[in-house]
Amino acid sequence: MCSKFYKVSKVGSIHESVDSFLLPRGLSIPVNSCNGLLAFPKYEWTKHKLSVHIWNPLTRKRTRHPPNRDLHVCGWITYHRDFSNFRTCGLGYDSILNEYKIIAFLGSETVVCTIGSTSWRHVKEVPFVPLKKKFSIYLNGTLYWFASAQKIEGIGSFGIGNEKFGFVAFPTEVIGKFGFELSVLGGCLCLIEYESRENVIVWALKKRCDGGGEEVWIKQFVLSMPNNCRQLSILYAFNNGEILLMSKVYDETRWIVKCVYYDPKNNRYRDDQTFISSFPSEPKVSAIVHVGSLVSLSQR
Repeated sequence: MCSKFYKVSKVGSIHESVDSFLLPRGLSIPVNSCNGLLAFPKYEWTKHKLSVHIWNPLTRKRTRHPPNRDLHVCGWITYHRDFSNFRTCGLGYDSILNEYKIIAFLGSETVVCTIGSTSWRHVKEVPFVPLKKKFSIYLNGTLYWFASAQKIEGIGSFGIGNEKFGFVAFPTEVIGKFGFELSVLGGCLCLIEYESRENVIVWALKKRCDGGGEEVWIKQFVLSMPNNCRQLSILYAFNNGEILLMSKVYDETRWIVKCVYYDPKNNRYRDDQTFISSFPSEPKVSAIVHVGSLVSLSQR
């Protein structure tokens, strides 16, 4: 499996740049970003063991948590297929206690590790099952995943501070014939619904306007897919209302992955000429929004 990684820096400014980079040895795809840190599940194929590694791309420091306490993964994993009980994991931050925590889902077993401790501890009564190998989203002290609860599809959550689980079902109008993505726009968790080959609907999870504590889905806008576009990943919302997206487009003889800007008020796209990469066959492309920091976990 050949993977290429790119870092797009100073997005939207005249100093925007794109650089390819290598991940530390043994790490592949991060599951989420939190305060400048990337979380990676790492498998030892022959020993059926799982460890979680945290890497800061800015300082290049890498740590393993908890040290020397790997999780046993039932079943087996290869580079091409996965028959293990590992579903997903995530890294989050508790701003009140200034603590970082990792949570991992292993079939019917869910475990948490507080950074600085030397072991995993079990948590019970998880009301949902996260979808396997999907990215997690960290936002304001909470981790989110695509999940199901009693055959209902939606979003599962875990509060890093209070360690409480939550679940909210998809909007009743959702079809999602061509899939979903999770993103953050304007400080809100957003569900990206690929309604058809032509339209993408963006739903935002917000508090009720009547002052109740319940969260509800609000339809933000509908994007019309550009010609020959097969994928749109929503990355970032600017103060002027424009939205940065990553698109995957077929251009007669090749696949092109590039960044584009979208104006939802006028339903208009414009290209960002900085990041354009072409592939002879259809690539599997994903992106993580990451804000750099000097945070280090090595002293915890």
